[in-house]
Amino acid sequence: MGAYPGKGSPHVADDWHLPDPQLPGPYFEPIGQDAGGLQPGGDDGVESTAGPVFGPAIRAAALDWWWTVRTLRFWSFTLGSALAMAIVVGTLALLPRSTDGAAEPTPAAAYLLALLLFPAVSAFVAMHWGVACWRPPRGQEQAASLVIPIFASIMRSLVFAALILAALLIQAAMAGQSAALAAVSAVVAAMEAILFSGMGASVASMAGKRGWAAALGWFVAIFLVAGGVGTCILLLPAVRSEEPVTVAMNVQQAPDGTFLAYECSTVSAGTTETYRTERIMWLAASSPAVVFLMLAAEQDAGRESLGWLSSRLQEAADGTQVPCVNGVPLGREATHTPLGAAGLLIQGGLAGVLVAGARVASWRRRLGQRNPAVRDAAAGGPAVRPGRFDGLRRPGPM
Repeated sequence: MGAYPGKGSPHVADDWHLPDPQLPGPYFEPIGQDAGGLQPGGDDGVESTAGPVFGPAIRAAALDWWWTVRTLRFWSFTLGSALAMAIVVGTLALLPRSTDGAAEPTPAAAYLLALLLFPAVSAFVAMHWGVACWRPPRGQEQAASLVIPIFASIMRSLVFAALILAALLIQAAMAGQSAALAAVSAVVAAMEAILFSGMGASVASMAGKRGWAAALGWFVAIFLVAGGVGTCILLLPAVRSEEPVTVAMNVQQAPDGTFLAYECSTVSAGTTETYRTERIMWLAASSPAVVFLMLAAEQDAGRESLGWLSSRLQEAADGTQVPCVNGVPLGREATHTPLGAAGLLIQGGLAGVLVAGARVASWRRRLGQRNPAVRDAAAGGPAVRPGRFDGLRRPGPM
């Protein structure tokens, strides 16, 4: 890789670029398939950027991380995010005492709140770094224009995750709680760092301009973290209905009051008000806090402290709050909605769509930068517009 290229200095982070082929250096005459400067079979006037760019991109991202973690700006943002998270946790832990004056905040309550917020804050941090790490590619960097910022953002975000994990382990020891929950929260935070880093870099690539990229990135992050839950709450009146129910028999309930199994008779019990939450709970599944709750509930360490909340979420996802609605029984072997896996699937699907959109945007920019007709139009020549993914140029208004 050589010296790290920076802005005015060889040791300034946040300005990664692969080696520029236009810089002075040894020249080798191209031979064989590369002699023409174009990929064989390419008829769209765009120079080929194919090649082994993955390895150099990883090295560039690692070099970016190495120089970034030695800067004051990086630690200011990282420690500032951790401090903001601690303030929110402290405020929420003291909230019950300030409302009724009876509840006393406990270290265990603060620990559980920190576990819930950790993945969400990690998602915001990853989105920030994903947008900040993207730079307009130059020359042969086109093929690596997304790989470098995504991996650079992931590496930076994992530093924040490691810092919070260490704080959670100390907090768990002081509160007498299980450290296994901190490990689960850290795993979810790492997954969120990977997904939201890809979203942030992709949004920045599609937006092009820093201001628009930041606005769109934060909109996506806020909607996934809290917007889905808020939308689900707002839609509750829309899924309210009056449903016929029958008399339930052989009802089995968990210690927290949720229904495990029941049989339904043919005797009608009239109608009752019910909320068909199974129709809208997929919106809340995209929240990192919901993903953590559902994954933590599967661990033995999480059943006692977080089991009630996760079981209520699962009950809402299955729509079994009221037994024997329309005479439908519930068995112990019934299939439950995988809320945690659904949340990761929604996030991963959105990340994939954004990455694909960023690749298309990069492809169109390369056409505009390297095709003579488009360059002439940008300089005041005849206006042209690109064709639909076929490399053709048609005259017409922009």
